Amino acid sequence: MDEGLSIPDHPAQPTYVTPPLQLYKDGPAGFAFNPGTALNPFYRDHFFMTAFPSKNLFAFKLEPDGASYRMVDEHTVAQGTLMVGIGFGPSGALYLADWSSTGYDMNEQGAVWKLDDPVETQSELRQSTAQLIGQDWTQVVDDHLLTQLGHADQRVRMKAQFEMVRRDDTAGLIAAATDVKKPELARLHAIWGLGQFVRRGSSLEDTLITQLLRDPHPEVRAQTAKILGEGPSLSSTSLTALRALLHDAADRPPFFATIALGLQKDSGSINEIIGYLERHPDDRFHRHAATMGLVGTATPSQLA
Repeated sequence: MDEGLSIPDHPAQPTYVTPPLQLYKDGPAGFAFNPGTALNPFYRDHFFMTAFPSKNLFAFKLEPDGASYRMVDEHTVAQGTLMVGIGFGPSGALYLADWSSTGYDMNEQGAVWKLDDPVETQSELRQSTAQLIGQDWTQVVDDHLLTQLGHADQRVRMKAQFEMVRRDDTAGLIAAATDVKKPELARLHAIWGLGQFVRRGSSLEDTLITQLLRDPHPEVRAQTAKILGEGPSLSSTSLTALRALLHDAADRPPFFATIALGLQKDSGSINEIIGYLERHPDDRFHRHAATMGLVGTATPSQLA
């Protein structure tokens, strides 16, 4: 408290922490993100959080802010009961656990509430999503898995991704990841699927790595850099492509690339990481990435 660690970015803040994005409500108890098809179109991309003592359910969105995010569109969704845990059901309704008591003591009279938009309850998208979530994914044909990587609902996309990984379908994931005509989320799930193989110790081809790190979409470049830091040692060709990302015009690709270079212990990137740090002197998140990059690449004497 004396050092203001819990306070958003301020001049006297210690430099060894990344600051919180924003002070928010007291008594946070339940937290959930709309997976993409829940409730109604207005609440797409919203986070939901219960504030236990004040009997409120809040929602907000995030938008990019440098290498991080800022909260926007915060508002009250519902109020009046001691809401604690929350979660979305397959068909898109939001379920809330009601503590019921007037305080922290339990009275064994709790309940589960269902929050929904009656206009959207029977929508074709929500009903088909629930059916997809509940199906046996081991019986889905390969082409259908590729299609579902771009589904509107995160839960469906993840099931498709994990099933493709279970089948060792690296060719399908590579095809999806490199197809610039596919929706961005489909490409990102394909990259995350490749990341699962990378974390198992598999290596990606230099040509594929270079292609993804030069992709026109910034988040494709960023997430490719992220998975590369989690896998086996890269070749000099791939390390060169990763270093080039430190000069990327967008914020997130160099952020993840710098951390990845640190995880790769690429001593040849020390000066470039220092240059990256000099180009972002006031962004504490870029500074965090540079710190982690230098921790992995520099010796104690070089740091001194």
